[in-house]
Amino acid sequence: MTDRLSLIRGLRVASDLPLGSFPVATGEPDVTVRLGPASALAVRPSRPGCFEVRDGHVFLGAIGGGVVLVRHGREILVDSRPGVDLDALLAVVVGEGIEAARHQRDAASATPPRPAPASRPAPFAVEEVLPY
Repeated sequence: MTDRLSLIRGLRVASDLPLGSFPVATGEPDVTVRLGPASALAVRPSRPGCFEVRDGHVFLGAIGGGVVLVRHGREILVDSRPGVDLDALLAVVVGEGIEAARHQRDAASATPPRPAPASRPAPFAVEEVLPY
């Protein structure tokens, strides 16, 4: 893994792949980006620009048939099969991939909402439905 960290959308990202010109970050990486084995990227979204979620992992489809896998908000694997358009995949990494990692990290650290007190209904409760 490279010693250079980039700051992308608030996350410190370490990558062996060229992600573009982003500000340099310091500290430990929040997310690592690396080429992944084809076996880990076996799920193929139905079309470029689509995604699938399985077992908490996000599979992002890219133009050219490649896949980007986001795991646990900490790791992004990039399709390493021959013939895959790496530039298209890297665009997905710095866009949807980083956002998926942020979402996974937020979901993992979120505290569940407190229940509404029993003395009053929740603010979203519907007491009566009126016809139009």
